[in-house]
Amino acid sequence: MVEKVIVRGCYPLHPLTTAILSTHTFEAGAGENPRTALHFVRDRWSKGIRDQPAEREDGTPNFIFAIELVDFFEEQISKKWYEAYRTALENPPIDLTENHKAVLKALLLQRAVSELRVSELSSQVRRGSDQIELLSDLSGLGSAQVSSLLRELAEGRVIQKNGNFYSFFPVGARSPEADRIIEEAVQKTPVDRSLLEKIAKAIPSFTISQTFGHPDDWAPQQVVLTKDFFNIETLRELTSQYRIGPNDTIEESPRGVIVWLLASSEEEKLWLRQNAQALLDSVLDTKPHPLPILIVLPNKVNPGLLNAARRKIALDSLDLNQREKIGSIILKDEQSRADTEIKMGLFELLGDSEHYPDLSRQIHEYALPRAYLTSVQTLNRYSIKEVLRECYRQAYPYRVEFSDKPVFSKGVNHLRTAVENISRGLFGDTVGSGIQNLKNKDMQYVVVQEYLIKKWGLLDPENFRVKEPTSRALREAWNRLENAFPPDGRETLAKGVLVELLNPPYGHDYNTLTLLLAAWIGFHRYEIQLSLGGRVKTLGEFKEIFNNAKGPKGFLDTLITQGFAVRRINLDEQFEEIDRIIDRIKKKDPPFSIDEAHRILSKFKQIKSHPKLPQNKAELIESYCRLLEQHLDIAQKYDQQIEDWLSRLQSADFEKLIGLEKFLHQVQVPDLVVPSKPHLDILRKEWEKSLEEQLENLCNRYSQLNDLSHYTEHKNQLQKALRELKRFPILAHKVQSALDQLDQRFLELRQAEDEKPIVAEINSMDESARLASLYQYRTRLNELSNLSQRTENLRKSKLEKIETRIQQFEQLVERLPEAVETAKSLSELKKQKDLLLKNMDQTQDTPLYHRFLEIQTSIERLEGFFDELRVLDYMPSRTPSDLDSKDQRIAEIEKKYSNILSKSQREILGEERRKIDATRQQEEQKARQWLIDLNSRYSSDAQPNELLDIALKPPEFLPIEDREKLNQLIQALQLKVEKDIIRKIEVLFLKLDDEARRNCLKRLQELMGKF
Repeated sequence: MVEKVIVRGCYPLHPLTTAILSTHTFEAGAGENPRTALHFVRDRWSKGIRDQPAEREDGTPNFIFAIELVDFFEEQISKKWYEAYRTALENPPIDLTENHKAVLKALLLQRAVSELRVSELSSQVRRGSDQIELLSDLSGLGSAQVSSLLRELAEGRVIQKNGNFYSFFPVGARSPEADRIIEEAVQKTPVDRSLLEKIAKAIPSFTISQTFGHPDDWAPQQVVLTKDFFNIETLRELTSQYRIGPNDTIEESPRGVIVWLLASSEEEKLWLRQNAQALLDSVLDTKPHPLPILIVLPNKVNPGLLNAARRKIALDSLDLNQREKIGSIILKDEQSRADTEIKMGLFELLGDSEHYPDLSRQIHEYALPRAYLTSVQTLNRYSIKEVLRECYRQAYPYRVEFSDKPVFSKGVNHLRTAVENISRGLFGDTVGSGIQNLKNKDMQYVVVQEYLIKKWGLLDPENFRVKEPTSRALREAWNRLENAFPPDGRETLAKGVLVELLNPPYGHDYNTLTLLLAAWIGFHRYEIQLSLGGRVKTLGEFKEIFNNAKGPKGFLDTLITQGFAVRRINLDEQFEEIDRIIDRIKKKDPPFSIDEAHRILSKFKQIKSHPKLPQNKAELIESYCRLLEQHLDIAQKYDQQIEDWLSRLQSADFEKLIGLEKFLHQVQVPDLVVPSKPHLDILRKEWEKSLEEQLENLCNRYSQLNDLSHYTEHKNQLQKALRELKRFPILAHKVQSALDQLDQRFLELRQAEDEKPIVAEINSMDESARLASLYQYRTRLNELSNLSQRTENLRKSKLEKIETRIQQFEQLVERLPEAVETAKSLSELKKQKDLLLKNMDQTQDTPLYHRFLEIQTSIERLEGFFDELRVLDYMPSRTPSDLDSKDQRIAEIEKKYSNILSKSQREILGEERRKIDATRQQEEQKARQWLIDLNSRYSSDAQPNELLDIALKPPEFLPIEDREKLNQLIQALQLKVEKDIIRKIEVLFLKLDDEARRNCLKRLQELMGKF
């Protein structure tokens, strides 16, 4: 009732408008003057408020809302906040609608009134939760609309948001340049998986208590996805389990996944809630044990988290120059605000940032694998932790218990060391030999006693021998290995089953899987054959591979990368295989490779220790084992000797190669075990090849001769090689050819010694000498004959260069006259003159010199021609007489130089005359046009006195026939001017009074008397 009375009493003002007008002290000093309020009401009354209906279409009163005070009072409301309001309006990062501006006005009033602590409004303003309602009352807009507009303004960086409270940026704290830089950086930051991963990393992790594995290893992976990334491909990626990667290594996967779906709009939220379960079902299909994945459906629209994360990344990515332009204060403020908004967004997403795993939720808030849904629905509480724990229980029914506290002590990884030591013993089923000496607090002792014996039942507690496990969970994995490697004699790759045991429903980790595999191999050590990379490995070699690996994971990676395979056979088949090997040793057909011999010896030693092997069979195996070892020793010794021989072969010269050939007749070659190094026949071919190469080098070296004093030494070397190669006719022939070449070279050098004066003479002939000398050189070179090939080549080369130089002079003297005749400018002529002077002195004392003199004279006369021609460029062309003078000058030049001018140069004179004619015609045409324009203006009644002034100054080029027309026009203009003067005199005369007229007539008569 009170509210109705207040509203009715204030109408048409909104009660808040009335409250501000009546209580607010305006900074201009007129706030307490009631006329201010009256002025405002009168202003609105004059603008038609009285003609508007009292109610709106929705039935609400048609108030004058408080925001209208802003446009009327402006900065009188509050200079500080009005300036902040104006700053927000200027150059906003987004386009502002009228509703945006209305909200900004309401925010201005809220801040101004709140700051002045108006009692009735202050309590509302200070409560941030009621801010939207207050702004709605101040602006007349709906609360939902105000909330949306405020969010848009904050996201557009027009205003700021601190917590749930909106306000203007402080004046001077922001600049358009800073906003532009930040906004550009935000726009360049994509919403991609990398961004979502950074949001997910901000979610606090949690562990699920269980009796298997380390809690951190089984903690779920946190993932955040938007609608754009929530698809089948992403779900396939997230639900993928341990697998073999492209490089044949183990690619790990989490033990469980929590997916938080992030909706930026109501439409996205609805779509995600409606489609999440169907998408997950389509990916998992009917898998009985899929990876535990829990998808948390969105309850609220949460665009702020995504925007804040983008802004945070954009701010962190700014370079030094951008940071300096923004300023450290604004940058820190922006980063702090982004961090706060991320925390708030995470709070909205999770429900509680710290205790979200334990919050009670509804089952319809999740999407999870159908295989686990029925079991989950039986839970009393649907917190994330409880639901995920039940999914783990269903997904990993065959996980082994492995979680006592001593195993997970911090610091040095005692567990890995214990697993490595135990595995070494399990490979040979010899755990008992080392475990009895350990103390009961040792990690290795704890693992063996508490797990391998008590909880797994994998070792006999009496003798520590491996036995089939009694633990149901471990027995499932044991049986899987049994089925993977049946005793059928076939070799089977192990990588598939190893990866399978890491995944649901087994869930082994690297430690438990390594212990299981080592125990299984030790248990079946007499009936299995292990291979790696296609090569069979003994149990000792296999242990060595384990020792060299970096822990259990490194060991398993090595097995998968190098193609670990198992061949399992029964005892009878093993004995039959031993018999076949013995028969092969007897026959020595086919012989064994060294690797085969090693494997067979290992197999002999392994089978000899088999408890079911008869004594006589063991003795037979022992005898053939010794025989095979002897031949293996010979083969290995052969390989060592050949390796050394081949090493010496690579660096041996001719003399050493001759000695290496003897070794091939002495080395012992085995027949039962084939060495890995090449056979003697191949080695002999290698030796012959090396000998040919070295002989080629020797022949090339000693068949060459550059100094007569070395002749005897070279000949002795070749003759020595010839004696060594008598058994090899083909090679001996090569040496003889080298000897013949050496003798020939000796004769050439001796002749060259005799020709040294001739060579010196030829070398002294300078190709750049004067032409007279070049003629002499050519004559001398043509006279030389019966020279050695080397000297002859020198003679020909020198003669060719001299001939080329002579031809250059001769061609120049032939080409210059033509070039002078065709020269059309002084610069072209000077170029030819420079060329002539450059070569002229070189031709003295030759016939060419006189021809060059004649050409020089012609050039100098032509230079006078071009110099006089240049004078024409400086002669005026303003009058017909100027052009006549130029024409006359051309005629004088032509007459003066007529006897030396070529056709091209006469054409230059013709061109000059054509230019004069063109200039004359052009100027006459301009003059005629001048006369035409003058007549046209005369016909259009232009001012005759102005036209007369123009007509009395005609163009110089006006033709004679047109000058008569001009004279007629001048007479007509003069007549017209006189008539105009008389008319003016008459007009002025009529304006005079009678006395003045008489005086004027008298004065005119006196003037007439003077004429």
